[in-house]
Amino acid sequence: MKEIIRKKMAASPVLRWTVLGLVSFTMLTGYVIADVMAPLKTLLEQQLGWDSSDYGLFTSGYGWLNIFLLMLIFGGMILDKKGVRYAGVLSVGLMIGGTLLKYWAITADLGGAVSSFSIGGHSLFSVKSQVLYATLGFAVFGVGVEMIGITANKAVVKWFRGRSLALALGLCTLTVGASAASVTFRDVPSSYWGYSHITKAASNGLVSGLGDGRYGPE
Repeated sequence: MKEIIRKKMAASPVLRWTVLGLVSFTMLTGYVIADVMAPLKTLLEQQLGWDSSDYGLFTSGYGWLNIFLLMLIFGGMILDKKGVRYAGVLSVGLMIGGTLLKYWAITADLGGAVSSFSIGGHSLFSVKSQVLYATLGFAVFGVGVEMIGITANKAVVKWFRGRSLALALGLCTLTVGASAASVTFRDVPSSYWGYSHITKAASNGLVSGLGDGRYGPE
């Protein structure tokens, strides 16, 4: 069956480009969801009682599993062993699961619960349970997003040849570039001199504007 699918993909440009479009759209959606919390920082502080430390912990969660548990390396090993289809389904599943956990944590009323961590009776640190669960969800989501990225690259190399290979790789790269500009402010037009710097800082969670869709550059 896999061989039949591979032959059909190789013989049908329409099928190849359709699959690439779906994969690229999935990547774009993932990076948009990863960046969408940046302009909401002020609302999180005002409505949920978060502070800058809570938000910093949350944004750092994206790389927890990928960096400290080397999940991106394991993701590549799974991709090599199980193939593009299996890795793609797994990646999307992790993205959806992580997003649902993060959504539940943000919207649930946990009553100001605090999670504490200690060793040998000595307290290490405490963190709001809502922040902890949201961060864990973001960490799982981050594994899925990065895994779908390497899956897309392998799919391109596997299914495209010759002159179409560079174009296909360009499309995948375009989705990342488009998502980087996904966090925008209505009072910062693209013609503004600092547009690229402001949107990049917002996408990385460094600035959040006024919390109502405006940045207030002046």
